[in-house]
Amino acid sequence: MSTPPRRTPFAAGDTLVEGEAARGAVMAYEIWDVESANLVGSYATEGAALAAVRDAVRLTDESAALGWALAREDRRGTTTTIASGRNLLDRAALWQASAAG
Repeated sequence: MSTPPRRTPFAAGDTLVEGEAARGAVMAYEIWDVESANLVGSYATEGAALAAVRDAVRLTDESAALGWALAREDRRGTTTTIASGRNLLDRAALWQASAAG
């Protein structure tokens, strides 16, 4: 009997379903520049993608990252947007806080 995945809240209406990547349901987490439609980066985990957002904000400022969106692509090629703009920056900050504590 399998244990249901644990959901971790990040922001209003957003959850991270832990174990999706481990089950093979997720192929990649991608950060996209919404305005230019350019791929900023592709990551194996949501945590790695959120760390990249956090690092970009820390090294520059948040203005560029405000135009980004985080999406998850499953093994069927279906892409789902997880967060964008201010919501993405807030999610990255909450991820950092939860990873630190």
